[in-house]
Amino acid sequence: MSEPQLMRVLGLYKLKQYKLWFDEKCLGFLDQRKQATIGYRIQSNADNLNNVRRDTSRYFRNKKEEYRKAKSDDVRAWAGSIRLRTGGRRL
Repeated sequence: MSEPQLMRVLGLYKLKQYKLWFDEKCLGFLDQRKQATIGYRIQSNADNLNNVRRDTSRYFRNKKEEYRKAKSDDVRAWAGSIRLRTGGRRL
């Protein structure tokens, strides 16, 4: 068995893209969505699949927004410190 197949079978996922806001809880939501998709294929339970997808998307959207707000606050603080050091002059 090759390594990608083994990782898939064991449920261990390697992140393809590095995202700073993505954490262990996001990985849990992603796994839950995959399990719901598999369950839908077996039992055709569309309501459960839609609810899980909605919750997952909502969590990801909120997590990204938190990250963006924190990042913009950091940039604003940095810009304010630059203005103080330069005496209000623009660079």
